[in-house]
Amino acid sequence: MEKDQLLIDLKELGSSFHVYKAMINDSAEQKTIQSARQLEQDGIINLDICEISLIEERPMVEIKGFFI
Repeated sequence: MEKDQLLIDLKELGSSFHVYKAMINDSAEQKTIQSARQLEQDGIINLDICEISLIEERPMVEIKGFFI
């Protein structure tokens, strides 16, 4: 997921967030993680969790944090 789209999605949730994003392939998972980490490096969000988690045996990108 692109950084700009991820930012829009997270802003819809409020000042803090904990989301699971289903991805269609490993490349999309890595892009989403990279986008979240870039938002953190840009000083926009603070991440508590940013990893791939298994939910019902399906890989999901788990992102938990808050806006700075």
